[in-house]
Formats: sequence, C-alpha cells, structure tokens
Amino acid sequence: MKNLILSTAFMLAVIGSASASTVEPANEYVLKTFGQIFKEAINVSWTNTGDHFEAYFVGDNNVKTRALLDAKGNLVQTIRYYKEEDLPSNVLYAVKKNLRIERSGVLPKCRTKMV
Repeated sequence: MKNLILSTAFMLAVIGSASASTVEPANEYVLKTFGQIFKEAINVSWTNTGDHFEAYFVGDNNVKTRALLDAKGNLVQTIRYYKEEDLPSNVLYAVKKNLRIERSGVLPKCRTKMV
C-alpha cells in the first residue's frame, strides 16, 4: 500500500512537471515570417535549437522541407527534399553526371553552383 501511494505521488509529480514545462516552439516573429513565406505548409513540427528555430513540414507540391529561422524571424536556410522523379531533367542530369549518389529515392535541393 505504501509503495502504491509513493508510486502514484511520483507519477503525479512527473506529469505535473511535464505539463508545466510546455514551451512554445517558436516566437511571434518566427511564426509571422514562416506564415508569410510558407503559406502552403502542412504537418509543421518545430524544434528550438537555442539560437534558431527549425521547422519540418510538407510544402508546395508535397515536397518535404526544412526551414531554419533565427529568433528575430529572419529566414536563415531552407532545404527541400525532392524525389528523383520530381526533379527537372536538366537538374537530374547534372546531379547524376557530377555527383555519384547511390539511389536512395530522395535527393536534397542544394543551393550550390555546380562546375
């Protein structure tokens, strides 16, 4: 009986502290910028990395996307993950020609100039 009471008290303390520590994943500046840029975003999940806020979501044309914003709401970086069949033919050709990537089914869109 004593163990049951102690276990119940411990579980209530853990549940209470977990619900009390719920924090908004992003501030108002970040949410405003995100809403302006990514109007079509669905299934958004946020991660707070300390200095930045990272959003994972599905964007336009069902493309998985990751966006990094600073605390002031400035967009720092975006990464879009395209399936091979969704890439334009010239991009797919350049990727296959210049990079030896094993067939994983998903290729990231990089903002890097290919030489």
